[in-house]
Formats: sequence, structure tokens, C-alpha cells
Amino acid sequence: MKRRFLTLTSLFFAVVYSIFWVWSWKYWLVNLTTYSLRPLYDTAVLPQQLIHHLHSPSIPQDDLSACQRHGWDLIRTPKKSKVVDAIIFSVELDLLEIRLAELSPIISHSLILESTSTFTGIPKPLVLEPLLHHNSTDQRFRPYLDKIRYQVLEGRPLKPGENPFDIEIEMRRKMTDWIHSTEGGVEDDDLIIMSDVDEIPSRAAITLLSSCTAPSPIHLALSNHVYTFSQTLWPLLPSWRAHVTRFKRGDTFYSHGLTTPAERTSMLTDAGWHCSFCFPTIGDFVFKARAFSHTDRLGPQHSAQKLLDPDAIMQAVCLGRDFFGMLPEAYDWHGLLARWSGAGEREGGALPRELVRGRREKWGWLIGTGGKDVRCRERRWQRGDEWKFGTSAVPA
Repeated sequence: MKRRFLTLTSLFFAVVYSIFWVWSWKYWLVNLTTYSLRPLYDTAVLPQQLIHHLHSPSIPQDDLSACQRHGWDLIRTPKKSKVVDAIIFSVELDLLEIRLAELSPIISHSLILESTSTFTGIPKPLVLEPLLHHNSTDQRFRPYLDKIRYQVLEGRPLKPGENPFDIEIEMRRKMTDWIHSTEGGVEDDDLIIMSDVDEIPSRAAITLLSSCTAPSPIHLALSNHVYTFSQTLWPLLPSWRAHVTRFKRGDTFYSHGLTTPAERTSMLTDAGWHCSFCFPTIGDFVFKARAFSHTDRLGPQHSAQKLLDPDAIMQAVCLGRDFFGMLPEAYDWHGLLARWSGAGEREGGALPRELVRGRREKWGWLIGTGGKDVRCRERRWQRGDEWKFGTSAVPA
């Protein structure tokens, strides 16, 4: 009888512990199951009409020959359409500087929208606005001030029942309204670049698309990088959401995905770079993880605390691992196994102009100059970074 009691008691506590463990780690278990089995039940929805970008630094991208190489004709209108770069900005100062250096010579202007809150409704200070004054102590954007049109969106917290995508859609509607307004400076048939700050089109690609009768919209296949440009997920996982479209008044929405059926959507290959979570400080990593639409990847609170630990973030950066602890987003077994160990080291290839001509002490951490030691150096809290950790009030 005593043995039976002990057995039942042990079984009871084992069941209770198992239920508690499963409940505590249910998010991780769901992630493990869905991502590891994705090749069985899901397929990638990508633009299907690939157009191979044929280019060389010494060959023009804006003449008849360049257009004909891609099956297009040269645009021959008396007034050339403008190119407008439309961006929703959060805290990505370095990537914005690199983007402006790459595109400013070929665009009419940039529309930059910054909110006083994040997609998750967290209040944030205006990071870019103070740097757009001629008397700013930080002059990194001074060469581009004549190309920048800037607006502020008064943010708000999430309402009960809302998720971060609701606020993201609001921001995209605000950008759409701005594009259609007189202040946006956009006219019919102007070319609009629709991409996140960290999705940087190449100057060659945009020059080609603005000069030729290319399809509209046309997506941009960007080489996919994580943490630095020296770590790549390409070609196993192309970045494709960035796109360029000809503006039609009343018919153009600032989107970040497919706007036409995949089988009828064109995509230009080798069109730029997507550098995800490419930040100089730990504070930027923590803020982005708490601020963007996919904040659910942090999981429950006990999981989030571990993932956002500075030492855990640095280990992920050094190893090229997903610091959310998630399995690779892959739709076939080859891609899943190839990316299981993290991002691969990039062996040469084109880079944005600013990184090639820039100073090593400024951009070494971002391009891998100096090898793993530079990438894995201690990322210190810079002045003002405390608010990114959520440990203090937002500065006035």
C-alpha cells in the first residue's frame, strides 16, 4: 500500500511538473514544431518572374543598351520621371546614412516619416529630427539635407485587442497620404522606392529601373545579411519585400509585400542589400526587439529576459545565430539544414558605396574589417542609450 501511494504521488508530481514545463515553454515548443516541419506544409510565396540584373561598374545603366539587355526599352519622354525614396524611420541612423550616400545622387528626394512611438506602442524620442538642423553637433546628414523631407507622426499606445501590425498599418497609411499630398512632391509616373531603412537598393538597380520601361511594381532581390554585411543568409533566403512602383494618384499604397499575384510579379536580382539587426550597440538590439511588429518572437517574460541579456545578444552576434533562438525560416530541407548553424561568412562581393570608401574606424564593425574580433567586440552603452533598454524614462 505504501509503495502504491509513493508511486501515485510521484506520478502526480511528474504530471504536474510536465504540465508546468510545457506551459512555461509552449512558445519554444510551438516554434520548434512549426519551423522544423515547415517544408512539409508550407511554400515560399515570392515573386516568380525573375529578371537577372546584368551590370558592371564600368558599363552605363541608363542607356538603350542597358535597357535592351533586360528586355526593356529606354524611356524617351521629354521630362524624366523623378525617383522618390519613402522611408519609415525608427532608430537606424547608420543604415540611413549608408542608404542616403548610395541613393542621393539619383533620387529627387527622400520622404522620411518618424513616429514618437514604436509599432508596439512604446514611446520613443525623435532620434533623427535633432540631426537635421544645420547647427547640429552631429553633421553626418548635412550633405543630404537638401534631399530630405521629414515629417513626425504622433504615436500612441496599443489599444486593448490590437497588435503591432495595427500601428504599422497606420504608419503606412500616413506615408501613403503624404505621398499623395502636395507636400510629398510626387507626380504620376514618378518612381517610388518602398522599403525599410535596412533594405538598401543599389544605385545601379535604381538607375536602371528609372531609365527603362521596367514592369511596375517590380520587387528587388536583396542579398540578405544579419548583424553585419560580412554575415550572409543569401542565396538560401532572398530578401524580396522591397519594391519600386510607378506612382498612380489614387491607386498607390505604401506597402511592404506583394501587391500583385506572385506568379505575375517581377523581381530584379542582385538589386541591393538587406542588413537585418545591423546595429552598433546592444541598446539598439534590445530596442528593436521590443519595438518591431514581430515582438511576439520574444515569447513570455522569462524567455524575453534571457534573450535580451547583453551577453546572450553578443554571443548570438559572434556566432551568427538568431538571437531570438528561433529555427531558420526555410521552406525546403536543404535550406533548413544549411542554415541550422547560423549565418555564413561572406566571401567578397559588392557593398554599398559608403562602406567601401568610408573610414575603417567608422564602418569596420559593419563590414567585418579585422575579422571576427571586430564583429564580436564589446558593444558599449553609448550616452542616451538607457531609454532603449526600457530602464529609464524617455528623455525630454
